[in-house]
Amino acid sequence: MSMMQIHNEEKQVEYRKGHFSNEEDELIKKYIKEHEKYNWNEVSVFVGTRSSKQCRERYFGHLDESVKKDPLTPSQVKLIGEFIKENGFKWAKLSRKLNSGHTPNMLKNKWHQQISK
Repeated sequence: MSMMQIHNEEKQVEYRKGHFSNEEDELIKKYIKEHEKYNWNEVSVFVGTRSSKQCRERYFGHLDESVKKDPLTPSQVKLIGEFIKENGFKWAKLSRKLNSGHTPNMLKNKWHQQISK
């Protein structure tokens, strides 16, 4: 297992790198479900193997139920191209405008996939 070391004031904490396990995903979802208010440092401590940044990115990029995993439609891909011509590569703004449930990173990846064809 590849590890990255993070130093805090009192001790050295080691966090995993690479793919999240099903257990880690379930711990993140459980914490979010059980706590009305939370912060990512607390989620990280609860999971025990991931940093707050890793937990936040995993949740908003993959685990959040509002994130759509469906492929983009041809009309959405066309809108991406039009948006970029007018606004540049502002993926978060584009994600809000499309309101499709696709994350900014998903839109960016789809765009780069399209232009590499």
